[in-house]
Amino acid sequence: MLKHHPLDVEAFRKAAAATPNETDPVSETAATVTPQKQRATATHKEKETMKHLCVKWLCTSLRPISAIEDKGLLEMVEYANETKHKLTLPSRKVVTAAIDEKATIARAILKHKLDEEMQYYCLTTDIWTSRAMESFISLTIHFVDHDFRLHKYLLEVKPFPGSHTGVMIASKIEDIMSDWGLDKKKLVLILRDNGANVALACRLLQVPSYGCIPHTINLVLAPVFFPRKKVEAAVNADTDPVMDPSAVTEYLDKMEEDDQNIIASLATQVRTL
Repeated sequence: MLKHHPLDVEAFRKAAAATPNETDPVSETAATVTPQKQRATATHKEKETMKHLCVKWLCTSLRPISAIEDKGLLEMVEYANETKHKLTLPSRKVVTAAIDEKATIARAILKHKLDEEMQYYCLTTDIWTSRAMESFISLTIHFVDHDFRLHKYLLEVKPFPGSHTGVMIASKIEDIMSDWGLDKKKLVLILRDNGANVALACRLLQVPSYGCIPHTINLVLAPVFFPRKKVEAAVNADTDPVMDPSAVTEYLDKMEEDDQNIIASLATQVRTL
């Protein structure tokens, strides 16, 4: 056969080599399945990018740092690792250090922006207590740049333990202004709440200030529109065990009648304007 038909034999051999053996399952498997390649270790650049995305996610979404250890998040990352390169989330210690690093960079950029674009500025401040009974003070800066574009940046949110006296508030605000290199001569106004302690703090700092108008309106109208809630809450909480329920009902009805009279009087005054 080879002697008389060499070309036909060679063609047959080539065809057999190119076609898997249908009766040989090992040959079929080898021809159709490609072994999975081992994933390469992430490069330094990829790890840095992953760390940056973690910091961005935690800060922009206001997530606790402990979210880095969330089981569901770890499962998602493990699934993502199966696609190309294997990545692991950075630890809380690494993320904390990365946040501090990003904050330092952001502060430097913002300070440069304030030096270059801000001529005069205003501040707003607030003090509040969390559900965990932890007090904080904040300071936000507002200014218009050379192109008359309004900018506002939250400079600080700092813990404020202890007594919130005017002297202590003034000291806190002054420390924040000093940290940011803010010149009091360029301060146009501090917008504050109507607390006597905050007003005193501004006087001690010798800076112009003004009480928040919505806060003023709230102080005036809240007792008019929401007194029933306070009394009902007191009764429900059993804060006064000697309070007579019938007396409470009578008091609430009288208060509601007074409220209606006040509202009618206000409506009459508005119509006469």
